[in-house]
Amino acid sequence: MPFSKMSSNWSIGGKLAAGIALLILLSVVIGAIGLFTLNNYGERSLVVADVGSVESALLEARTDEKNYLLRREDQYLERVTTLTDAASLHELGGLPGWVS
Repeated sequence: MPFSKMSSNWSIGGKLAAGIALLILLSVVIGAIGLFTLNNYGERSLVVADVGSVESALLEARTDEKNYLLRREDQYLERVTTLTDAASLHELGGLPGWVS
């Protein structure tokens, strides 16, 4: 039985109530999808920030490595070791498991 024939026996108030109920249901579904997407976006933005800080530390370590090779001063070699250790600890411990 088509919906138009089935709904033709309804009163105006029943049709109005069904329409409002459908709108409320759609609003709840769209709101739930929005909340899920926003939460997922927040998690991903934290991962991007973590990756950016690791990349920055490794870039700084690479610069100090270059300075060590040019100047042969031990302070640069110590900074390279410190920065790479910090970056690897941050990379292994700070990123969620779903990012590979």
